[in-house]
Amino acid sequence: MQLRLQFYDFYIVEYDCGIIESFKMSWNITYNEKLKLFFVIIIFILISSLFYIFEPLIGKINIYLMLSLIFLVAAIFMVFKTLVKANIYKQLKPQVDPIE
Repeated sequence: MQLRLQFYDFYIVEYDCGIIESFKMSWNITYNEKLKLFFVIIIFILISSLFYIFEPLIGKINIYLMLSLIFLVAAIFMVFKTLVKANIYKQLKPQVDPIE
C-alpha cells in the first residue's frame, strides 16, 4: 500500500488538491509500476543498511566525529532519496499542460 500511495505529497504540493484526491491520484499513477517501485525501495534499504557494515570502523573514532558523520551521511541519503522519488514521480505522472 505504501508503494502505491508514496506520491500523494507531490500531488498536494503541485496541484493543491486534498488528501483523499492526492491518494487517489498517487494510486492511479502507480497501478502498473508496483514491481519497479518495490525494487527501488529494496535498493534504498540495501544502501541504508551499508552503515551497519562500516559501524565497527566508525566506532573506533571520536564520538563527536562519529555523530557528525552519521548525520552527514543521513542527510545526504535523505536528499538523494527525495531526488530519486521526485524523478520517479515525474516519469509516472501524466503530462499536463501548464496552467496559464
